[in-house]
Amino acid sequence: MQSMRLTFLVSALLACAALPGWAEAPKSSATGSGLLKTLDAYGMPVYRTFTFNAVTHQDNSTSGHVQIQNRETGVTTHIRINCLYVTNGKVARMTGVVERTTAPEWEGLPVWVKVVDNGEGKNAPPDEITLVWFFYSGAPSCTDPSWDAPTAPIEGGNVQVR
Repeated sequence: MQSMRLTFLVSALLACAALPGWAEAPKSSATGSGLLKTLDAYGMPVYRTFTFNAVTHQDNSTSGHVQIQNRETGVTTHIRINCLYVTNGKVARMTGVVERTTAPEWEGLPVWVKVVDNGEGKNAPPDEITLVWFFYSGAPSCTDPSWDAPTAPIEGGNVQVR
């Protein structure tokens, strides 16, 4: 009876592994969370918390999400990622569309964001992120190297790009 259960379990696992995409490793991925501190027009700190995940699958489709909260304004924005482009093994550019937000005028807008993974451990410099750029028209592709924005170090978080 025990060997029959083991045979069934192994058969079930092999059948699942044969399903398309079940056991395939992603082509690239980026995940992270943290706190971004910027300065407002008066030189006062503005804090934004963020969390994100993005995966480009073997079939070249991309899925993922970004959630941002501007702690000064209280605006929370949830973005569906539709493009991930990894360069140098440590820089990830992502684009997507605002799915929901507490600022309804932004819903449906395309967005662009870039993160930099500067390594792990106490001797590594902080990872980095740009502000999230909202576009009313003509958003750049995540694969377009001609469009860029400056990054800033994150606090209390981590970014991993693979």
